[in-house]
Amino acid sequence: MLDVWTTNRALKCDRVYEANPLLPKKPDLDHLILHKLVFLAPSYRVWLDGGWHKEEIEFANWLMSLVIVNNGAIVYDIRENC
Repeated sequence: MLDVWTTNRALKCDRVYEANPLLPKKPDLDHLILHKLVFLAPSYRVWLDGGWHKEEIEFANWLMSLVIVNNGAIVYDIRENC
């Protein structure tokens, strides 16, 4: 959920918009959380059933890490100018 926190924090700035095309440009926190639940819950079920390979899990973790780093960089950049 660190990605939700960093996204929500960055979106408080008027100059920052959500990049995910499945979300509005300025989603509220409830919308961000709901989006994560809807899209991650099925993949969690697949993981519990043993349907993910190690490489797929590593890729998903890598991808989410990039999202969090990007969001963190945006939060850092706007900390004094927003």
